[in-house]
Amino acid sequence: MKKFLLFMITVLSIITVTDTAAQADEREARIITAEQFIQRLQYIDDTSTRYAVSNDINIRMEPNTNCGVYRHTRYNERFEVLLELGGWSMVSKDGMTAFIKSEYLSKEETAVYMGKFKISHYCCEKYKHICGTGSGKTATGLDVRPGLISVDPRVIPLGSVVIINGKEYRAEDTGGMIKGKKIDLAVAHHQEALDLGVYYADVYVKKR
Repeated sequence: MKKFLLFMITVLSIITVTDTAAQADEREARIITAEQFIQRLQYIDDTSTRYAVSNDINIRMEPNTNCGVYRHTRYNERFEVLLELGGWSMVSKDGMTAFIKSEYLSKEETAVYMGKFKISHYCCEKYKHICGTGSGKTATGLDVRPGLISVDPRVIPLGSVVIINGKEYRAEDTGGMIKGKKIDLAVAHHQEALDLGVYYADVYVKKR
């Protein structure tokens, strides 16, 4: 019985070592290198256009997550894809060649760039003061709440999903002073509105 158990332990050990080695070989085979992209480029005649689906996607110097990050994407940023391989896209942008995970790139624009807007803030506190009447209602009849924005509906239609600094907001209110490329963003407290102040930011409207 002891001899049989020793035999089985030896067999299982061999199988485990073999499996571990096979798994290591498989992992190594899945690693894509920049050289592999370059070798295949000679057979590629054209490129395709892709758009970043969000802010802060890593643009890497090599097609793996262990290498350094060149910079981050901007929402809806356009790239020319030279080649896709192993879940990575080799992209060209302003004379730079780098790599982005293919899943973070879209074939179509996901938003329309509206330009640079003046962003101000108002609070949801329910009393009449500089932030508003304190009625607690938007121009669309909804309750005022942190995160909604006031827009000029001639520039951004009410109900639109608007992207500011990579975050999504819904355009549900208007304001007498909100004309043209201005947006007023609702926050919870008056002091928060004062602290955030006024700044300029790129604004996108998400495609429906």
